[in-house]
Amino acid sequence: MDLSAFQTRVEQRLALLEVRVTQVEMETAFAQQSTEANKNQIYHVATLTRNRVDTLTAIVTAIALNIGIGWYHAKHPIPAYEHLLEREKIWATDLGVHVREIVDYDTSRFIEMPLEAGAVMIGLTPQQTQQYLQTVITTESAGNQTIINKQGYMGLGQFGASALVAVGLVSRQQFIKARKRGRLTGRDGYIGQKSWLKDANNWLIQGGQHTFLNNRSLQIKAMIDLANLNLRYGYRHGSLHKSDTPQRHAGFAKAAHLVGASKAHRWYKYRLDSKDGNGTRASKYAADGEHSIK
Repeated sequence: MDLSAFQTRVEQRLALLEVRVTQVEMETAFAQQSTEANKNQIYHVATLTRNRVDTLTAIVTAIALNIGIGWYHAKHPIPAYEHLLEREKIWATDLGVHVREIVDYDTSRFIEMPLEAGAVMIGLTPQQTQQYLQTVITTESAGNQTIINKQGYMGLGQFGASALVAVGLVSRQQFIKARKRGRLTGRDGYIGQKSWLKDANNWLIQGGQHTFLNNRSLQIKAMIDLANLNLRYGYRHGSLHKSDTPQRHAGFAKAAHLVGASKAHRWYKYRLDSKDGNGTRASKYAADGEHSIK
């Protein structure tokens, strides 16, 4: 074969290859743009759906509760009317919050962001993160990283099964299965969790409970990851904004650590207080968290 002809053929092949590479790059860029557009569309539909349901819920709730008030007022003295009006406001708000949370749960999974790496809390500096951790650790365990209370909550942050699932240390599949079979009952499946968490097969880390309790760094990271997960819940539901102070971020995170993100949201958005099983109020934990940031 003539050397010049061979060189020409190679150059032609290279030219074709360059064209194909350019096509692939263009297709990749288009796919990325389409993915971003789809995510934006999903977010828009999710937001629109939430707003429509909120409006519909407000109308239905107002009609239903005012019919109830008319019936109640007809059978009770006038002084009771003002009291019932106040109760109506609380009931309507509470019902609206619950419906909003159900709708958000159905749609937010499409736009959920990944968790932070675990070094710093959202909205806080590294130093402020340490201040937050200190107040949680002091309140929850007095610094005892191996403690397990009678209900099975364990470690520096007194993590239960559901929180351990949320931060990726315990199997969600095993947790759901145990709930369906009645091995874990009660709010967040805390009844029965003490014995259930002893089984290393239910964990996603080697050594299970023993490893978790004896690894302080792992516990600290879990506390920060849980706080960031809860803070993002606050962002999604409008009770927390990125422009808010570090104190508000820390207060929300600590209240959520006690009663969960939805009830922390209720406190910060509507000033509806909640209690845990021991009677400790979300408002107290919120104040502790806010005051911990200097």
